[in-house]
Amino acid sequence: MGVGGIHDDIAGGFFRYSTRPDWSIPHYEKMLDLNAGIARNYASAALVLGKDSYRKVLDGTIGYIMNNLYDRKTGVFYGSQDADEGYYTRRCEGDRHPASTPPSMPVRIAR
Repeated sequence: MGVGGIHDDIAGGFFRYSTRPDWSIPHYEKMLDLNAGIARNYASAALVLGKDSYRKVLDGTIGYIMNNLYDRKTGVFYGSQDADEGYYTRRCEGDRHPASTPPSMPVRIAR
């Protein structure tokens, strides 16, 4: 999964699913529960198998969650990040950088 089309190798984390049978093109939405589950699986795999590549994917996924789905001011997590294809397709053009902020909506459901 870490080398496939649903892994975001620039900002970290995983997209929800693919729009193609070969998993090459993702649907550009990221979900907290999905990324948390994948992070748990990569943590277990890195611990048991000792592969640095698994640890690198784990670190990127946790980084994505904490940088994009966690609000440090309020201490709450957002459930998802919208699928803005225009932002994510810029990866090929070199216009998207890890330090840039993905699009989000300032919506708070409940605490």
